[in-house]
Amino acid sequence: MPADVVVVPGLAVSRYLEPTVRCIEATGARCELVRLPVEGPPVGIPEYAAVVAERIRDRHVVLVGHSSGTQVAAAVAREMKVRRLVLGSPTVDPAYRTVPRVMARWMIDGTREPASLGRQEFPEWGKAGLRRIWVLLRSMLRCPLEEMLDGVRCPVVVVRGERDPICTPGWVAGLGGEVITLPGMPHAFPYMDPEGFAKIVLRDL
Repeated sequence: MPADVVVVPGLAVSRYLEPTVRCIEATGARCELVRLPVEGPPVGIPEYAAVVAERIRDRHVVLVGHSSGTQVAAAVAREMKVRRLVLGSPTVDPAYRTVPRVMARWMIDGTREPASLGRQEFPEWGKAGLRRIWVLLRSMLRCPLEEMLDGVRCPVVVVRGERDPICTPGWVAGLGGEVITLPGMPHAFPYMDPEGFAKIVLRDL
């Protein structure tokens, strides 16, 4: 039976993960990208997690989160039975859990990402709006990933880029589970290597 994969993207953007979804689907697996709701009141991590939980109810899925989506995915996996939890570029390292610090790290990472990524993301951020982004960002800083992972019972795989200034190796090593470091890659590594990320997600399935 094909694997059932659900992917939660990062901060109010999702198009950068569509190639990964297509790579997963090309193997015969079913894959769904659960985007941040852009209608109704702005949502934080707990509310976004509730949306994802409703989508996967009564399904035994591989749950994947990238960037802030890792916090959403972990919140879901803590409460529901999932097959495996895959965390790509987890957020947020305790050393950067203030708005100025995390934004400074994001700006450093921006110099390491392809210019085409920014051109793709800016329209999505514009559609989401500053208030929606702000609410989710503040919620990210108030929902420690390590606390949510403390209640997760499924296998966990953590994937980070070697050049990611947001997701540091020391912090990631303490999250538990298997850690995979991708040489030369920045924070948004799935955009640069969607096939590689898809292979990690589907490994051993």
